[in-house]
Amino acid sequence: MTALPGKPAANASPDNGSGVDKLLASSPGARLQRAREAANLTVNEAADALHLSPGVVKALEADDYRALPNATFVKGYLRSYSRLLGIGGEELVRSYEAITGSGKPQPVQPIETPRTAPRFATPLRFGLLGLVVVMVAYLLWPASGEPEAVAPLAEDAAAPQGEAVIETTPAVDAEPVTPPDQPAADSLDTEVSLELEREALVSSEPMPEEAEAAEAENIEPVIDPDTPAPEPDAAEVMQPALQAAADLASDAALPDSQVTAPQGQISMAFTGDCWVEIRDASGALIYSNLRRNGESLSITGEPPLEAKLGNGNVVSVRYNGQPVSFRVPPHNVVRVRLGE
Repeated sequence: MTALPGKPAANASPDNGSGVDKLLASSPGARLQRAREAANLTVNEAADALHLSPGVVKALEADDYRALPNATFVKGYLRSYSRLLGIGGEELVRSYEAITGSGKPQPVQPIETPRTAPRFATPLRFGLLGLVVVMVAYLLWPASGEPEAVAPLAEDAAAPQGEAVIETTPAVDAEPVTPPDQPAADSLDTEVSLELEREALVSSEPMPEEAEAAEAENIEPVIDPDTPAPEPDAAEVMQPALQAAADLASDAALPDSQVTAPQGQISMAFTGDCWVEIRDASGALIYSNLRRNGESLSITGEPPLEAKLGNGNVVSVRYNGQPVSFRVPPHNVVRVRLGE
């Protein structure tokens, strides 16, 4: 059956538009509002009991989640509000996730902590390397150029020692001289006497080897005054310098893992329920939980540290023992960045 323009069709159901009304009536905000009114509580009374601002309570009942923090805080507010009114909190959370789509699992992105090397390590390492190169070049340059000039000088200095001549006077055998006028007996006696004298002379003279050794001990070595003294070995000279430079380089080039980054400490005291998130300098989430009235919290991490407080009116903050002052906005959510 075709409906006429301007008139509803005869078979049109009057309940087609009621689905949206039912969905809105079963939303978390509508259920919280009905439960609050049934408990005869005003918005301000509920806000005081929850330690929240009236604006946050109104936003929850109106399902206006854009004026609230992220989904983690909203779920905490819904559970606390439902606990106050005595209704099922998990059912409200599931209804909130169905409306906003926040219940879908988000892929976890791995967080790589940046490795920070000391600023002075690289320039110092290159400076020490350049110093070692210059020292090695300076020490090896004279060592490579001097042997040609030093070798002849060494030979010249050794020449006088090698040319030292030891002169020895050989013994002269005395020949017998017989006077012509003496008789034969006298000649025989004279010959025997000369023979004995010659044997005594030969026995008293030193052997040639002994004479040469004695002469060599008495001869002083002749040294040319122009001959330079021998220079020390280049390897022996450069060894202490290279060892000192290597020690300096090893001390300067420490691994990055031994460099300890400074730490900052955040201390908190709570006079009411408050959701807390803390991130370190790399942006990594190092703490996330709900703190109760009368509890305290102390977290240490690499500064700057960023703290997010769901209810800033009930938190007192100290950084490294010093009190921290901050302004609480109307929605009570406070972000504090410390240690910069």
